[in-house]
Amino acid sequence: MTKTFGSVTVDDRGIRKRRTFLLFGTPFDLTWDQINSWDSVEAVLVSSQSQQVVSRVLELRTVGKVHHVGWSGSVADYDALIEEIRLWAPDKHKPGILRQTSAIRETGAVTSHVE
Repeated sequence: MTKTFGSVTVDDRGIRKRRTFLLFGTPFDLTWDQINSWDSVEAVLVSSQSQQVVSRVLELRTVGKVHHVGWSGSVADYDALIEEIRLWAPDKHKPGILRQTSAIRETGAVTSHVE
């Protein structure tokens, strides 16, 4: 069954992303076999009074390339997208480059969306 989340489509074949408004973003078409790992991260703005999520990013790693999907839609739609990917490729969920970079900086600015 094909499911579409904004510009991202997920089905039994894999994950596809089309350009936004036919102009913005880099499209891709990946099969599940091409995807080595995936991760979901949130960038969090932290102040002494509060924490605010400023962006959500899906990271898909293939041989020699990393594809990112910056998310600006609803949190519920993003959660549904991540859950759909988890159903198709649960064994491929591994820490991505954004998470590893954050750990090196030790700022805590990027945290896991999916544990």
